[in-house]
Amino acid sequence: MELEDWSALAEGLGDNPGEGVVLLRAVPDGSGGTDFLHEYANGATERVMRQGPLAGVPLSAVLPTGSGPLLAALRQLQLTGGRWEGELPWPSSADPSGSPGTWAVVCVAVGRERYACQYRDVSPQREALRALAHDALHDALTGLANRRLFEERVGRARARLARHRAPLALVLCDLDGFKEVNDRLGHAAGDALLQEVSRRMEAALRPEDTVARFGGDEFVLLLEDLPDTVVAPVRAAERVRAAVGGEYVLEGRAVHLTLSLGVVTTSSPLPAEELLRMADTALYEAKRRGRDRTEVFSPRLREHASLRADVADELRRALAHGELVVHYQPKTELATGRIAGVEALVRWEHPQRGLLLPEDFLEAALDSGLILPLGAFVLDRACRDVQGWRGGEGVRLQVNTSAEEVLHPGLVGAVSSALSGSGLDPGRLELEVTETRAFADVDAAAHQLDQVAALGVTFALDDFGTGASSLAWLQRFPVSCVKIDQSFVRHLATSSTDAAIAAAVVTLGHALGLQVVAEGIEDARQLELVTALDVDLGQGFYLGRPASSAETEALLLAR
Repeated sequence: MELEDWSALAEGLGDNPGEGVVLLRAVPDGSGGTDFLHEYANGATERVMRQGPLAGVPLSAVLPTGSGPLLAALRQLQLTGGRWEGELPWPSSADPSGSPGTWAVVCVAVGRERYACQYRDVSPQREALRALAHDALHDALTGLANRRLFEERVGRARARLARHRAPLALVLCDLDGFKEVNDRLGHAAGDALLQEVSRRMEAALRPEDTVARFGGDEFVLLLEDLPDTVVAPVRAAERVRAAVGGEYVLEGRAVHLTLSLGVVTTSSPLPAEELLRMADTALYEAKRRGRDRTEVFSPRLREHASLRADVADELRRALAHGELVVHYQPKTELATGRIAGVEALVRWEHPQRGLLLPEDFLEAALDSGLILPLGAFVLDRACRDVQGWRGGEGVRLQVNTSAEEVLHPGLVGAVSSALSGSGLDPGRLELEVTETRAFADVDAAAHQLDQVAALGVTFALDDFGTGASSLAWLQRFPVSCVKIDQSFVRHLATSSTDAAIAAAVVTLGHALGLQVVAEGIEDARQLELVTALDVDLGQGFYLGRPASSAETEALLLAR
């Protein structure tokens, strides 16, 4: 192709900013080598070279940094002819500041000592590919590693571990009460919270550690090259817990969060999924023991988790096959001795193990989510039993309600359904809330209880005085009764402190117009002491053990 023909063809391609076109001629470089003189260059070429007209200018004089492969390729084409393709790190045509980009270059020998080259800026495509690769490995909301990248890094860490035996740890983190915050303030506030949590986590760890988000409020940490398997990982986890725990301002409202963490450490290259299961077991233990704490995995925890899972499977079948029953413990009016009410207590008539108490299966129910159908069963069964008893007119029913049930949106419907299905007067039903079971969202709990109270149902606060927020709960919740925990009743005769606390609870309760119940009365002396304190109702083995519905009905008829 002659020069005139080549120039006409090049001009016909237009002046696309990302499409450089040149015609070069080989010339001696004055030192025994070869350079290449521009015979033609379009505007895009002149812009990328940051030069004016290039005609007659040697290629070596204007090439951007990193262009050595192009000169070497042209000199090779002198010897062999043909074609060369490659990529060069030239400034991007899309960025006036000249930031590094990527140009695809094609050079073809087109006659004696002449070479046609096309430069095409592929920076936008490369950047798009880099963005896609980044998005495939990172969480879109926080920018943290996602599960895929985390598992890749765990794989590399396992390979290093096999060579060097430097311990690593996985830490599974869960924000206590995040769902309630998200539901109450909205997803935008929840997203802002997760972003701030992410920043705090990264700031609390070393640059070489990995913070990943698997979704929702589930975060995972990978800690590598630890000096030991005990102290270092726990210290790191506690730094994260301290950094994340505290106050956040969302939508103009202050929110206090805590963090529960499960840690597993290893000096063996175990698979990521196995390590995550172990960390999850430890995390469950942290939440079971009150949240806002760090727990370390041990084989004992795994055995406990396996047992809970087995119990949960059996409990699910028991609910379906009618193996659960409700027993009733009387509550006695101390001034008169009459039975004023009963507390419903669930029992499991296990086909192999006999009659099981709640402590044998309640933990599994909470862990598996079965606490909701279990609670609904007890509420419905107890309302029907009490309403149907002969001699039970006026006897009040108390049903235990877990924190999970109180926060569940179906609570009001479940109570309303049990009342309408049984015909029980709402004023005879009292739901018992345990103070030591903290609510993740106190505002939501108060709203739910207010709605139930609107039905005519009352509330009792159990274990009063054993938690950290007794007085606040009396202020926030529609409580009409407080129960003195048996831990105080047990030592009334021997501990002046317990006696003073019990007396203070009675005085406070009556001053607020609340009924006061003493739990765990086990002998005549305890009954005498709580009666002297002016307690309204008593409950305990000395006054009456839990009994079946039929036995309780017979007891009421006999009195």
